This record gives sequence, C-alpha cells and structure tokens, in this order.
Amino acid sequence: MPTPEQQNRPEDESKNAAVTGTSRQEAKIRTMKSDIAEYMKGGKTSLLDIMTKQQGALPETAERKPRIPPLAVIAISVAALLFVAIGGWFVYQSLTPATTPAQPAEEKIPTSPISVEKTQALEIAGNLTQLRQALSSAAAARERTGSFKRLYFKIKGAGEIRQPATTQNFLSILNTNLQETWSSLSNEFFFYIYYGASGPKTVFITASRDTARTFTGMLGRENSLQRDLEAFLLEETLEPIIAPFVDKTLKNVDYRFLSLKQDVGIGYFIFPARSYLVITTSEEALEVTINRLFEAR
Repeated sequence: MPTPEQQNRPEDESKNAAVTGTSRQEAKIRTMKSDIAEYMKGGKTSLLDIMTKQQGALPETAERKPRIPPLAVIAISVAALLFVAIGGWFVYQSLTPATTPAQPAEEKIPTSPISVEKTQALEIAGNLTQLRQALSSAAAARERTGSFKRLYFKIKGAGEIRQPATTQNFLSILNTNLQETWSSLSNEFFFYIYYGASGPKTVFITASRDTARTFTGMLGRENSLQRDLEAFLLEETLEPIIAPFVDKTLKNVDYRFLSLKQDVGIGYFIFPARSYLVITTSEEALEVTINRLFEAR
C-alpha cells in the first residue's frame, strides 16, 4: 500500500503544474508598465525615449494638418482691414449730404443815404486822369431823366488787391486844397450821377464829424472850388469865374451856390438831420438831393 506521502504527491504535482501554467500565461501579457520596467533594466534611458518608443508602436491615427505661413496670415489680415475701410468710406459718402465748395464772401457795399435807381462799381488807379475818364464814361451811359446812378469806387493797389476808396484818398486824387476840411469828414463817401433835364450832373455826399468846422473849411475855400472840383463838372469846359457864392434856402436847408453857366454850377450845404456835407454841380441836382434826403429820414 502506498504511503500517505506517496498518495499526496500526484495531487501536489498537479497543483504545481496548474500554478506554473498560470504564471507562464501571466508573463505573456505586455503592458506599458512591463515595457518600461524591462527597458529600464537594459541601461540608462529617459522618459522622452520611452514615450517615443511607445508612440512608434501605436498606429498612425490621423495626418497632421499643414501650417499656414506667417506672411500669408499677415496678407490676409491687411486685405480684410482694407476691405472694411473701403466699405466704411462708401457708407460714409452715401450718408453724408453733398456740400458745395465755399464761395468767397460777397463784399457788402455801404447803404446809400438816398434812394438810387442803379449802382455801378468803378476801379481807379489813383490818378486824376483816369478818374476823370471813369466819371465821363459812367455819365455817358444814358439813364432815365430824374434818376440817380451811384458810383462805387475801388482803388487798384499792388497785385490784384482792390480797396474801397476813402474820402481822404478820393479828394487827394482830385488834388484839392481842402486839407482843413478832410480831418472833419468821415472815411466813407457816396458819389452819384444825376440825370437831369440839362444832362448828367454829379453829387458828392459824406458825413461830417464836426459840421461847424466842415462848413467853415468849405466857406474859406470857395474861391478855389471851381478848380478843385473841376473833375465833378465832367465834360464841361468853363473859364474861371470870379463871383461870390449866393445863399439860398430850400425846405429850411441853407445852401450856397455859384452859377457857372445855365444849369451848371457848384453848390454845397450841410444837411443837419444827418450831418452830411453835400456838393453838387447843378441847382436842379441840389434840390432833388435835398428832397431824397428828407424821404430817406
């Protein structure tokens, strides 16, 4: 009979075989952990080497996407900005109302103290000859009898500069001897052609800052007024007349008048309501001017 040890031996061997088989099956299963352990035994290594080796063992799952060059990105960005800017400009132009170019400011001519039927601008170069020619040319254009045409003078300066003529430089062009009167007169004056029954006559008006001084100055120069105001007589050619001025009154306005020939002469007065000095070359023109001054009050 087998002993107890012999009876137990086959059973133990079968158990050992079962255990050994199981161990061999377990050794056949590879994991990343076992690979790392095995690789570490072979020598020095790094985590990067391990990851590279492990990644190489895995199948390629996806292709890498191509990268866009930096210059292409910049060009696309610039083009997009230009497109937005151009689009914004067109939108702004469509919403902004159209504007017309600014026009130079129109020169404002001072208001005339009397009513007139017409106004004409004249440019003069600052000499007596041209002034007389300009006055004669303006008077030659016939207008309705009893009407006034205002002449607005501008002095030609250097280049293209044109300045409105002042009382002082206008009288200086006439080469008058009325210096004592100039200082009491306004810088602004008004000049007219009156178309009377006997032809065109001139009328000069300017404000006085000191009527007493102005009248005294005119009174003291009466003996030279015919020569001083010769340009006011237009085309009239007259011999010098030695005669006194005569005092006259119309509508409570005192005036002095020197008759040179029929319907031609030199008259002046101070219009008290507006402190105007008025000079005319006919008594008819003087009377009509007084009437229009009263109408304009």
